[in-house]
Amino acid sequence: MDISSKKFKCILHFNTFEEGVIFYDDMTYSMLLEFVVNRFNLDPNVRFNLSFNLPAIEKDITNEADVEFFIDCATNSITDEIPHLYIRPPKVEVRIIPGPVGILQKALERKKADVQAGGHHNILTTQEYVRKVNEDVSKDDHFMQGPWLQAIVYLHGEGLSVSSCLGDMKKNCIKGKLELVVGVVKSCTPNSLGDMTVTLKDPTGTMGGTIHYKVF
Repeated sequence: MDISSKKFKCILHFNTFEEGVIFYDDMTYSMLLEFVVNRFNLDPNVRFNLSFNLPAIEKDITNEADVEFFIDCATNSITDEIPHLYIRPPKVEVRIIPGPVGILQKALERKKADVQAGGHHNILTTQEYVRKVNEDVSKDDHFMQGPWLQAIVYLHGEGLSVSSCLGDMKKNCIKGKLELVVGVVKSCTPNSLGDMTVTLKDPTGTMGGTIHYKVF
């Protein structure tokens, strides 16, 4: 630190933690990162999201220029407001699973976002969120009604993993068999052998098949 450096106050926020700290106007981006890592015992290999705000100003801090702008705003504020510096964990990109589990995943993410935004008041049931997601991805009424919604919630409750859709069925077969298939029966017709010829569908498409007479 240069003896001619000027100091300024800042309110630091991390999760539920909040405290006042003193920074100096010769601080660099690497110095700020090092301070944050040491202050909260963070993994130096994980790049947390930094941002600051003052009245009418809110900006992410990702490089040297951003730090300079932060310092300039903090040391030249005409309102004498103390800047707030926020440290947030990095955003993790969620992989959306295709098929019924993907629909449930989107529904739960939407429900979680609503809870975080406004608490638990006026939060819909999981089935209602699933219905809303289905309305977004499909205009087919079959995927907005009870049986399909209940099947998706049942899978989640039983801890069953369905990571593909009907279009992926062939590549997931093991010796011509699948452990589990989830879909809506679009049509079914008995054939001359006593078996049932069926057409299955999910929000991604349809597939034909035969159910052996011993199954039913």
